[in-house]
Amino acid sequence: DTYHMQPYAMKVYHQRWYVVGVITEIGEIRNLALDRTLELELTDKTFTLPRNFNAKKYYANTIGVFVNDKLKPVKVRIRAYGYQVDYLRSLPLHRTQEEVKCKNKEFSEFEYRLCITPELMSSFLAMGENVEVLEPTELRNEVKRRLISSLGRYNQSEN
Repeated sequence: DTYHMQPYAMKVYHQRWYVVGVITEIGEIRNLALDRTLELELTDKTFTLPRNFNAKKYYANTIGVFVNDKLKPVKVRIRAYGYQVDYLRSLPLHRTQEEVKCKNKEFSEFEYRLCITPELMSSFLAMGENVEVLEPTELRNEVKRRLISSLGRYNQSEN
């Protein structure tokens, strides 16, 4: 497919470059991964960057590149165990990260204020047994459901 984009900014996420801007055919802001782009061509069409667009603000309440204007930031609280505690301390998951409880070497709890997105879910799932989502309940239940589903695949392969 061919699309026309008014590029607003670029972002790197998980070693992949994205261009964010309005896709003319859709009329909405989207992210395009440059490594998945087969061909780029400059046109003679011009546009004016909207004064109210700020890339930092656009991505302020999210992890990664997924932005949904309908989502509002919520309080997210996790409990991290083992090496994950030091990892989160040295490389915060998000700029709103706050360590709110520390139980010596047992665990630490961190709070965030951000939107619940697929990339947030993936981040927590990637931490595996070293993190537990405490709240919100909906996020905790969805992470639990996905972990149970994953475990089910391992149990199926043993039969």
